[in-house]
Amino acid sequence: MPPLSASAEPHPEVAAVVSRMRGMTGFRANVSISSSGGALRGVLSFSGGKTHLALSDGRIIASTGRELVVYNPSSGVAGKQLMVPGGGGLGWLLTGFRTRVSGNTAQLESESATSNIQEVRLRWKEGHVLEQLNIKHKNSNDWLSITLSNVRAVDGFPVSLFSYDPPAGSRTVENPLNQSN
Repeated sequence: MPPLSASAEPHPEVAAVVSRMRGMTGFRANVSISSSGGALRGVLSFSGGKTHLALSDGRIIASTGRELVVYNPSSGVAGKQLMVPGGGGLGWLLTGFRTRVSGNTAQLESESATSNIQEVRLRWKEGHVLEQLNIKHKNSNDWLSITLSNVRAVDGFPVSLFSYDPPAGSRTVENPLNQSN
């Protein structure tokens, strides 16, 4: 692999992946999430900053872009959190990392020893469509791996998909991150 480049300007290949995923107004993809703690599969739906992820163990993560709801059926608990405006997406990959690109893969290393995310590895398919994102957090040797497959454009989703209501009888915790607005 070539040497790491400084992050003054985002690497054009990484910027192209971020731009491509940002430019997809709506898509659906199969998702595999794995770490040393195990693996989950699911289906991710995304449209204009709104997200719905249904995981194989029944967990649901849904966002209207304004509010995030995370539901865990094994505990019967849902967390509802107002989101920070402008958050989300892959744009965070464009600053604060030294980057090395080879073919359709990139290795990004944090420029800050205090950053929570210390290393990221990307792999993309033709057309700069994200295929895999691996993240290594500070003080950990474990990698979180997120793999997308069967990514397909979708013109529209029902609005209700992103406004998830936990089932009757579940307990909802408002503002579990204890953030003030």
